[in-house]
Amino acid sequence: MQRNPIALAALNDGYRLNLQTRACRTLIEPGCTVAGQTVPPPSVLDVVNRFGKYLGKIVVIESGYNDVPTHYQQDLDTVVRALQNAHVKTVVWLTLHDPKGVYQGMNNIIRGAVKRWPQLVIADWNTYSASHPDWFQQEDGLGGIHPTPLGAANLGQFIHVAVEPNA
Repeated sequence: MQRNPIALAALNDGYRLNLQTRACRTLIEPGCTVAGQTVPPPSVLDVVNRFGKYLGKIVVIESGYNDVPTHYQQDLDTVVRALQNAHVKTVVWLTLHDPKGVYQGMNNIIRGAVKRWPQLVIADWNTYSASHPDWFQQEDGLGGIHPTPLGAANLGQFIHVAVEPNA
């Protein structure tokens, strides 16, 4: 999204952003490395701890594609607790785009987390994007989870709409 001016314009409309986007980021454990990286990106928890009190009142999270499913609920709770300790008022958490059904369990964990965390707002990217395969790179070897430029633009708009009522 950071390299897509249309996505950035949609996200930035009326907001001051601090985007911390990186490929292969995970919630707690070290992620993977991709071409051009020599080390894994910092985890979501590392980013939260790094920015701490400098985080805004709203934080948006989309993470899970590279996380361990059996640890996801515990890791999600750890991240939300850290955000709560950093005085973040609202956490907008995106469900995972899941064209092959492999992230269904994690999406259920995300949806169920609102029972434990009242500051959590679920933005159902999976449902919203499900009928738009053209928004995703079909040749990515993962069944189309990486957005195309059109998908990134729509993701930016989707996040903006999800954040707006909480701003």
